[in-house]
Amino acid sequence: MLTNDSIVKICDYNIARSYREEVGKDTRIFGTQGFAPPEQFGFRQTDARSDIYAVGVLLNVFLTGEIPQVNMYQGIEKIQRIILRATAVEPSERYADIRRMKKDLQKVRHRICRRQARENERKQGT
Repeated sequence: MLTNDSIVKICDYNIARSYREEVGKDTRIFGTQGFAPPEQFGFRQTDARSDIYAVGVLLNVFLTGEIPQVNMYQGIEKIQRIILRATAVEPSERYADIRRMKKDLQKVRHRICRRQARENERKQGT
């Protein structure tokens, strides 16, 4: 969802749960296939990396209109690597922390903005 301040909010529509360290996997199967990480379908315990998976899927959907399993983003290689890392099947291969994913996305955005500024300067100079 998008707030009036243009801030993106991710809603889970009442499937949120509390992580329980002593449990090896979730006790209920829930989530939308394609958006929910594999562990959310009863394979192992979910944690913050499960949300990172969903963010990676959403990023791919924003860029392609489809989930990665149907149509993986093929544009800017660094963005593709971010999506691949966020949506890794194994949670240990995903970003451990959403702040790191955000930092990587900001670096890409910064590079794109710099490149566009240089191109604009070149166009204005000719």
